[in-house]
Amino acid sequence: MHKKGFSENVRSTFYGICKYPGLNDRELSERLKIKQTTITAIRKRLRRSGTYRIVKVPAMHKLDYGMLSIGVVELLPPREKGKGEARRNLGRLATIFPDIIHLVADPLTLTYVAVSKGYPEARATALKLEAELRRQGLTSLGPAPGAGTMAATGSDWGRVEVHYFPFDRSYIFNFFDFDTVLRAIFEVKDKSRRRIEFEPMGLTATHLLKNKQKVLWGLVDNPESFDNIVARKVGLTRQTVAKQREVFERSGLVTTKTMVSPRNMGLSMAVCVRVRFDVDASVAKRRAAIEAIHSEVPVMFHSASDNEEAIMFLSDDFEEAQKDLECIVSRYMDHHMVGTPRVNFQAVQKTETVKDLDFGALVREMETIND
Repeated sequence: MHKKGFSENVRSTFYGICKYPGLNDRELSERLKIKQTTITAIRKRLRRSGTYRIVKVPAMHKLDYGMLSIGVVELLPPREKGKGEARRNLGRLATIFPDIIHLVADPLTLTYVAVSKGYPEARATALKLEAELRRQGLTSLGPAPGAGTMAATGSDWGRVEVHYFPFDRSYIFNFFDFDTVLRAIFEVKDKSRRRIEFEPMGLTATHLLKNKQKVLWGLVDNPESFDNIVARKVGLTRQTVAKQREVFERSGLVTTKTMVSPRNMGLSMAVCVRVRFDVDASVAKRRAAIEAIHSEVPVMFHSASDNEEAIMFLSDDFEEAQKDLECIVSRYMDHHMVGTPRVNFQAVQKTETVKDLDFGALVREMETIND
């Protein structure tokens, strides 16, 4: 389903589903001033076509996890006969790395987002991924066999380029928020812009008893299921699941997000930008630049610390992606940016989504959950 084929009601409803993922059809109808039956029909059609899916996101920084990391590695160009095997090998990564919650790869580049206990664990994941990719023949150490995107910017071939964002010293401005993308491509006239919070996420060690951890896993692993279905899967009563879900949502331990399929939307380019800053920089000093970028670029992911940032956005085509990239670079030119940003462009139609904001394995791995 291509974005240009969307009617006004579909555009408004889809934007509403992304901006207000926790609202039911009646609540969304009241907010958008569109009939509830229309909302329901549109939601079903979009969901059935795979244009979006609902996910439950646990606040891992409240569960004694201290690190978000972004990794990028350049892959060997696949031989024509080996493309099927390469896809199967990528699929195996989903089961090997529970702390990698998001992983996409086109024929030349793999990008991932991971959540770890701390720096040692995040670094271990990067090294283990390097070894696994070499074992599967997806990459190798040594000189780059061609002028790939990262090779052109000086990356070590076969090494995972990792950027670390400790939760207690970093800012997450956007975390797979697709309403910003839809607002841009649908040209939605919405005066209520997403507020950019200039506060570090912080760390808390919430201790969950066994049943509460079971409910958490059940909600994360079955994000679109009713409470009675979740209860049956985790072996608890519906009342227990409903009560605990309400507590989790009210405390912010679990939030709901809408994940959009860029391919089904007809978008062409996914771009990941990594920027480094010198010791004189700080997020506070870059505030005006950050706010300007968010007003001009359809940013879906943006994490920042005092010395680096990672930004992801989607574009209609390569030319538009270049313009958005130039906007980001120009905003940071006077803010102690070190060198040129590292950038990789991934062609959406050639990209395999291995994990799509999937916390299920990570939550299930928590020590006190017993299968």
